Amino acid sequence: MDVPKHELTMTVLIECDTGAQRCGVQSPQEAADLARAIDGYIGILQELGAEDVVLLPAFGVETPLLDALQARGVQMVDAVCGEVMLVWRRVREYAREGYTTVIHGAPRHQETRATVSRAQHDDPFLRHAIETPAAWIVVRDLADAERLAEHVVGAADGAEFMARFQGCTSPGFRAES
Repeated sequence: MDVPKHELTMTVLIECDTGAQRCGVQSPQEAADLARAIDGYIGILQELGAEDVVLLPAFGVETPLLDALQARGVQMVDAVCGEVMLVWRRVREYAREGYTTVIHGAPRHQETRATVSRAQHDDPFLRHAIETPAAWIVVRDLADAERLAEHVVGAADGAEFMARFQGCTSPGFRAES
């Protein structure tokens, strides 16, 4: 019996090998590193095709990566945790209703980035497209949550708030809203 041979790739390798960090870029050097990482990410994807199998990890992947994998025609093995998908559904509900989503996590972690992407992009795994990308903010810890709460009740300076959360908010996030 001939068993077909397929190359197995894990999305963690696609992202971690490039060092891609999408949230929290703080310096010009980090921005340059990010640009090189994205170039590497695209290079790895271009090597994949219909004969390849890609494992989607329990914490998920960003929707642009998912779209790129589908466009390449790779076979995907979905190991995304059901609990993670429940969070994604909630994020999409908030996005469709125009609410800002508060996400607790490490801004550069793949699970956080995957969750954030559900507020910004259509997701082939989740029905109901969003018409406008929604606002989001990532809080890392209790101190971040306290600063956010102070801001919500009007007890924090908007410029200071935005400086603290630089790189941890959606594009166009406004401190005054």
